[in-house]
Amino acid sequence: MSPPTTAPSTPTKPTILISGASSGFGRTLALLSLARGYNVIATSRSLSSLAGICPPSSPHFSSFCPLALDVTASDGALRSLASAAARKFGGVTHVFACAGYILDGAWEESSSSELASQFATNVLGMVGAVRAFLPHLRAAGESWKSSPSAAPRPGILTFGSLGSWTSGSGTSLYCGTKWACSGLTEGLKEEMRPFGVDVMVVEPGMFRTGFLSSSSSTTTTEGGGGSHRILTAKSLPIYSGPGGPVHATRQALDSADDKQVGDTEKGCNLILDVMMRTGKMEGREEVPVRLPLGKDAIDVIRGKCQETLKLLEEWEELAVGTAHDDGISLYN
Repeated sequence: MSPPTTAPSTPTKPTILISGASSGFGRTLALLSLARGYNVIATSRSLSSLAGICPPSSPHFSSFCPLALDVTASDGALRSLASAAARKFGGVTHVFACAGYILDGAWEESSSSELASQFATNVLGMVGAVRAFLPHLRAAGESWKSSPSAAPRPGILTFGSLGSWTSGSGTSLYCGTKWACSGLTEGLKEEMRPFGVDVMVVEPGMFRTGFLSSSSSTTTTEGGGGSHRILTAKSLPIYSGPGGPVHATRQALDSADDKQVGDTEKGCNLILDVMMRTGKMEGREEVPVRLPLGKDAIDVIRGKCQETLKLLEEWEELAVGTAHDDGISLYN
């Protein structure tokens, strides 16, 4: 049976489904959203990992719904969860896809199953979770368009990274997933535009989220309360030994853990202001398709843009010489 294309009702205040809510950005977004008076449907693979977000004694408890969600579940299971989540508060207005982890290792050190798991959680899991809620978000968009003063404008938030723009030894497997997330989100924004649904990918730099804490275990991924940086099972000294390119990256990440410049609460407050058009964002017509977060992200992205412009200048003359004389370009 096809999922519903309309919802019987739409919440009158933001109602946010957050995947990967047990830790990091997801958890902080959940806490701050509740403090703002929003409804929050917090999800993680482990329900117990969500227990501390909003205890029964909290004044926000009636606005909180914890649900178990494995973002790699089947389409049918994800649609069922989306329907259950929507019933809790009469609809869903926002989906924040925060689940993810880092696979740390060189290409040659990684296995096909490790790489498949990395993409299954970070990319396919993001797509599957968001896709399951699209009918509900489109319904919320119709409500907003018919009564913008009474209904919140719906939106989708995904997470890229400064790794959406640059990659390096030991992090390329993870960065590949972040490039994919940013590219997918950019296209989704155009698909959702006619329905009044905002779409934005956050591309944060280094924030103190616990994301860099490392483990050799592959059983604690997706924000289930364990490590978010998983080392490949195979370790080759030529890469990971002293003097190797992966070793240098790991040393840098280990030294930065819990010392990152980014303040997670400040970052999440900005994210919420942009998505909800509150604070300094009040009155903005459009949310950006990409939101760089942190000075390090700004510096990395600016450097990548300058590097790319230099590359275009160097290779333009040869590159444009490959065209048909009678060809039609779709991009100008």
